[in-house]
Amino acid sequence: MSEKASGALIVCDPLRAAALHGLSRHLPVIGVVSTGRRWLQDGPPSFDSVPGALDAGADRVVVLSPYPAMADDIRLCRERHVPVIAAGPVPRGVRIPAGDLLACAAGRWRYLPALARLAEARHRPSFGTPVFLRHFIGGGTNVLGLWWAALEGLELAVGVLGAPRRLWVAATGGRGRWHATITVLTVDDASAQLVVTPTAMPGDEVMLLGTGGLVWGEGVRDAVIEQSDSGVWLLPDDDVWPDGPWAAAAMAGRDDALKSNLEDSLRLDLLSTLRRATRSGRLESLATG
Repeated sequence: MSEKASGALIVCDPLRAAALHGLSRHLPVIGVVSTGRRWLQDGPPSFDSVPGALDAGADRVVVLSPYPAMADDIRLCRERHVPVIAAGPVPRGVRIPAGDLLACAAGRWRYLPALARLAEARHRPSFGTPVFLRHFIGGGTNVLGLWWAALEGLELAVGVLGAPRRLWVAATGGRGRWHATITVLTVDDASAQLVVTPTAMPGDEVMLLGTGGLVWGEGVRDAVIEQSDSGVWLLPDDDVWPDGPWAAAAMAGRDDALKSNLEDSLRLDLLSTLRRATRSGRLESLATG
């Protein structure tokens, strides 16, 4: 009798299908569950549901995109002692006890190749102090995807500029196309503009302005552009999707893959603020202190 196959189950929106190849290079992948309305055509085998994949031998679960049944699936994984790594918090606000099998791995942004190079430029003395960040993020195919993408952008902004003081949120969406623009003011009076779109942006787009220079990366072109007094450089990226290295590091328990810059209350408050902004059609304010 042949042994049952084992490996990681990837749960993601079709928007992130391009990340699956990189994940397979870093983790043994048994298959994928789509959270969208269409199946993922290429890559690992598809399963109809998380329970079906667990029955087939999945021994760990990596959730790249949120979905309504996520809390129920996580409870089942806990019952079966299957570890779960999620790129964002559980939509229903399920708390994660210390040492639990579920880890909300909020550090995916730290593995973007473009951002690593931007960080190098930022720490040069000539760059000065960061004062403004602009970041474009893909993922807004539903309100939960919009939320996770906005959270990742906010994690980046806080990691680069410091703790937020207040957010202003504008959002609109429906029928698989959700957009949000979030303006962030930090306690040090730096600011950021985060834009979430319903598109796939593998490396994302980010621009950072300092008191002595400017650096930016254009993920849609798979490159990083750096500008200073000495000139302009175009630096190509070979692997713009961070999901493989991030998931492997999170499964190994690495702090930079797991650590969040945000309070749990702020993460859940952002979801309710996005929903309120979508309903009202107005700019909504969210104080963080």
